[in-house]
Amino acid sequence: MENAVRHDHSDLEKEQKSKQKMFDDLYDLHKSDVFNFAFYLTKNQGEAEDLFQDTWLRVAKNFPQTLHMDKVKSWIFTITSNLYKDLLRKKKVRKSFLSKRKTQAYQEQHSFLNSFSSDAYLNQDSSEQAEMGYAISQALDQLPEQHRHVFILKEMAGFKHSEISEILDLPEGTVKSVLFRAVKKLRQHLQAYSPEQLKNGRR
Repeated sequence: MENAVRHDHSDLEKEQKSKQKMFDDLYDLHKSDVFNFAFYLTKNQGEAEDLFQDTWLRVAKNFPQTLHMDKVKSWIFTITSNLYKDLLRKKKVRKSFLSKRKTQAYQEQHSFLNSFSSDAYLNQDSSEQAEMGYAISQALDQLPEQHRHVFILKEMAGFKHSEISEILDLPEGTVKSVLFRAVKKLRQHLQAYSPEQLKNGRR
Protein backbone atom coordinates (compact mmCIF):
# COMPACT_ATOMS: atom_id res chain seq x y z
CA MET A 1 0.00 0.00 0.00
CA GLU A 2 2.79 2.41 0.97
CA ASN A 3 4.68 1.62 -2.23
CA ALA A 4 1.55 2.30 -4.28
CA VAL A 5 1.11 5.69 -2.60
CA ARG A 6 4.75 6.54 -3.28
CA HIS A 7 4.35 5.47 -6.91
CA ASP A 8 1.23 7.66 -7.35
CA HIS A 9 2.99 10.60 -5.72
CA SER A 10 6.00 10.15 -7.99
CA ASP A 11 3.77 10.04 -11.08
CA LEU A 12 2.02 13.22 -9.93
CA GLU A 13 5.33 14.99 -9.43
CA LYS A 14 6.51 13.94 -12.89
CA GLU A 15 3.26 15.19 -14.44
CA GLN A 16 3.55 18.52 -12.63
CA LYS A 17 7.17 18.94 -13.69
CA SER A 18 6.27 18.08 -17.27
CA LYS A 19 3.48 20.67 -17.31
CA GLN A 20 5.75 23.28 -15.78
CA LYS A 21 8.38 22.58 -18.43
CA MET A 22 5.79 22.91 -21.19
CA PHE A 23 4.54 26.19 -19.74
CA ASP A 24 8.07 27.57 -19.37
CA ASP A 25 8.90 26.66 -22.97
CA LEU A 26 5.67 28.24 -24.17
CA TYR A 27 6.37 31.40 -22.20
CA ASP A 28 9.92 31.71 -23.54
CA LEU A 29 8.71 31.18 -27.10
CA HIS A 30 5.86 33.70 -27.11
CA LYS A 31 6.54 36.22 -24.34
CA SER A 32 7.94 38.91 -26.66
CA ASP A 33 5.08 38.67 -29.15
CA VAL A 34 2.48 38.70 -26.39
CA PHE A 35 3.97 41.79 -24.73
CA ASN A 36 4.28 43.58 -28.07
CA PHE A 37 0.65 42.81 -28.81
CA ALA A 38 -0.41 43.99 -25.34
CA PHE A 39 1.51 47.21 -25.78
CA TYR A 40 0.04 47.76 -29.23
CA LEU A 41 -3.46 47.41 -27.77
CA THR A 42 -2.98 49.57 -24.68
CA LYS A 43 -0.37 52.11 -25.89
CA ASN A 44 0.71 52.29 -22.25
CA GLN A 45 3.72 50.58 -20.65
CA GLY A 46 2.08 49.95 -17.28
CA GLU A 47 -1.20 48.68 -18.72
CA ALA A 48 0.68 46.53 -21.20
CA GLU A 49 2.62 44.90 -18.36
CA ASP A 50 -0.63 44.25 -16.45
CA LEU A 51 -2.29 42.79 -19.54
CA PHE A 52 0.81 40.68 -20.22
CA GLN A 53 0.79 39.28 -16.68
CA ASP A 54 -2.97 38.65 -16.69
CA THR A 55 -2.63 36.80 -19.99
CA TRP A 56 -0.05 34.38 -18.63
CA LEU A 57 -1.97 33.89 -15.41
CA ARG A 58 -5.00 32.94 -17.49
CA VAL A 59 -2.84 30.63 -19.63
CA ALA A 60 -1.48 28.92 -16.51
CA LYS A 61 -4.97 28.59 -15.03
CA ASN A 62 -6.41 27.07 -18.19
CA PHE A 63 -3.34 25.19 -19.34
CA PRO A 64 -4.60 22.33 -21.54
CA GLN A 65 -3.69 18.70 -21.10
CA THR A 66 -2.69 18.49 -24.74
CA LEU A 67 -1.12 21.38 -26.64
CA HIS A 68 -1.75 21.81 -30.34
CA MET A 69 1.33 23.80 -31.24
CA ASP A 70 -0.16 25.03 -34.51
CA LYS A 71 -2.97 26.72 -32.58
CA VAL A 72 -1.39 27.64 -29.27
CA LYS A 73 -0.24 31.13 -30.34
CA SER A 74 -3.69 32.11 -31.56
CA TRP A 75 -5.16 30.73 -28.31
CA ILE A 76 -2.84 32.95 -26.25
CA PHE A 77 -3.57 36.00 -28.42
CA THR A 78 -7.31 35.32 -28.02
CA ILE A 79 -6.86 35.49 -24.25
CA THR A 80 -4.98 38.79 -24.56
CA SER A 81 -7.60 40.22 -26.89
CA ASN A 82 -10.49 39.21 -24.63
CA LEU A 83 -8.78 40.58 -21.53
CA TYR A 84 -8.22 43.86 -23.36
CA LYS A 85 -11.93 44.03 -24.27
CA ASP A 86 -12.77 43.44 -20.60
CA LEU A 87 -10.38 46.24 -19.66
CA LEU A 88 -12.12 48.66 -22.02
CA ARG A 89 -15.56 47.71 -20.75
CA LYS A 90 -14.55 48.16 -17.11
CA LYS A 91 -12.91 51.51 -17.71
CA LYS A 92 -15.77 52.70 -19.95
CA VAL A 93 -13.45 54.94 -21.88
CA ARG A 94 -13.32 53.27 -25.29
CA LYS A 95 -13.78 56.46 -27.33
CA SER A 96 -11.48 58.66 -25.28
CA PHE A 97 -8.93 55.87 -24.98
CA LEU A 98 -8.52 55.65 -28.74
CA SER A 99 -7.70 59.36 -28.92
CA LYS A 100 -5.18 59.42 -26.09
CA ARG A 101 -2.15 58.35 -28.02
CA LYS A 102 0.65 60.55 -26.76
CA THR A 103 3.92 61.53 -28.40
CA GLN A 104 5.91 60.10 -25.47
CA ALA A 105 4.64 56.60 -26.34
CA TYR A 106 6.19 56.86 -29.78
CA GLN A 107 9.62 55.49 -28.91
CA GLU A 108 8.21 52.30 -27.38
CA GLN A 109 5.76 51.78 -30.23
CA HIS A 110 8.51 52.46 -32.74
CA SER A 111 10.53 49.66 -31.16
CA PHE A 112 7.48 47.40 -31.48
CA LEU A 113 7.06 48.24 -35.14
CA ASN A 114 10.74 47.55 -35.74
CA SER A 115 10.37 44.03 -34.36
CA PHE A 116 8.16 43.17 -37.31
CA SER A 117 10.08 45.11 -39.95
CA SER A 118 12.42 43.92 -42.66
CA ASP A 119 16.20 43.84 -42.43
CA ALA A 120 16.31 46.65 -44.95
CA TYR A 121 14.34 48.80 -42.56
CA LEU A 122 16.56 47.94 -39.62
CA ASN A 123 19.70 48.80 -41.57
CA GLN A 124 18.71 52.41 -42.17
CA ASP A 125 20.16 55.26 -40.20
CA SER A 126 18.22 56.42 -37.15
CA SER A 127 16.70 59.51 -38.76
CA GLU A 128 15.21 57.48 -41.61
CA GLN A 129 13.92 54.88 -39.16
CA ALA A 130 12.31 57.59 -37.07
CA GLU A 131 10.71 59.24 -40.09
CA MET A 132 9.22 56.04 -41.46
CA GLY A 133 8.26 54.71 -38.02
CA TYR A 134 6.49 57.95 -37.18
CA ALA A 135 4.65 57.96 -40.53
CA ILE A 136 3.43 54.39 -39.99
CA SER A 137 2.50 55.15 -36.39
CA GLN A 138 0.47 58.19 -37.43
CA ALA A 139 -1.23 56.23 -40.21
CA LEU A 140 -2.18 53.42 -37.82
CA ASP A 141 -3.57 56.00 -35.42
CA GLN A 142 -6.04 57.10 -38.06
CA LEU A 143 -7.57 53.63 -38.40
CA PRO A 144 -10.65 52.56 -36.43
CA GLU A 145 -9.85 50.16 -33.61
CA GLN A 146 -11.16 47.07 -35.38
CA HIS A 147 -9.20 47.93 -38.54
CA ARG A 148 -5.96 48.37 -36.57
CA HIS A 149 -6.60 45.21 -34.61
CA VAL A 150 -7.07 43.09 -37.74
CA PHE A 151 -4.15 44.74 -39.56
CA ILE A 152 -1.67 44.19 -36.74
CA LEU A 153 -2.67 40.55 -36.34
CA LYS A 154 -2.36 39.85 -40.07
CA GLU A 155 0.52 41.98 -41.31
CA MET A 156 2.68 42.25 -38.18
CA ALA A 157 1.91 39.16 -36.07
CA GLY A 158 1.50 36.94 -39.12
CA PHE A 159 -1.81 35.25 -38.34
CA LYS A 160 -3.99 33.70 -41.05
CA HIS A 161 -7.49 35.04 -41.76
CA SER A 162 -9.00 31.97 -40.08
CA GLU A 163 -6.88 32.50 -36.96
CA ILE A 164 -7.81 36.18 -36.75
CA SER A 165 -11.44 35.14 -37.08
CA GLU A 166 -11.05 32.94 -34.00
CA ILE A 167 -9.07 35.50 -32.01
CA LEU A 168 -11.53 38.36 -32.60
CA ASP A 169 -14.67 36.21 -32.83
CA LEU A 170 -15.50 37.63 -36.25
CA PRO A 171 -16.63 35.85 -39.43
CA GLU A 172 -13.69 35.19 -41.73
CA GLY A 173 -15.37 37.18 -44.48
CA THR A 174 -15.59 40.18 -42.15
CA VAL A 175 -11.89 39.84 -41.30
CA LYS A 176 -10.99 39.91 -45.00
CA SER A 177 -13.16 42.95 -45.76
CA VAL A 178 -11.91 44.84 -42.69
CA LEU A 179 -8.32 44.10 -43.66
CA PHE A 180 -8.97 45.29 -47.21
CA ARG A 181 -10.42 48.58 -45.92
CA ALA A 182 -7.56 48.98 -43.43
CA VAL A 183 -4.92 48.54 -46.15
CA LYS A 184 -6.79 50.95 -48.42
CA LYS A 185 -6.92 53.62 -45.71
CA LEU A 186 -3.25 53.11 -44.83
CA ARG A 187 -2.29 53.57 -48.46
CA GLN A 188 -4.24 56.83 -48.52
CA HIS A 189 -2.48 58.07 -45.37
CA LEU A 190 0.92 56.99 -46.74
CA GLN A 191 0.40 58.09 -50.33
CA ALA A 192 3.45 60.39 -50.11
CA TYR A 193 5.54 57.20 -49.99
CA SER A 194 5.91 54.93 -53.01
CA PRO A 195 5.42 51.14 -52.52
CA GLU A 196 9.17 50.60 -52.95
CA GLN A 197 9.95 53.32 -50.42
CA LEU A 198 7.58 51.77 -47.91
CA LYS A 199 9.07 48.34 -48.54
CA ASN A 200 12.58 49.58 -47.96
CA GLY A 201 11.64 52.08 -45.28
CA ARG A 202 12.87 55.03 -47.36
CA ARG A 203 11.08 58.12 -48.49
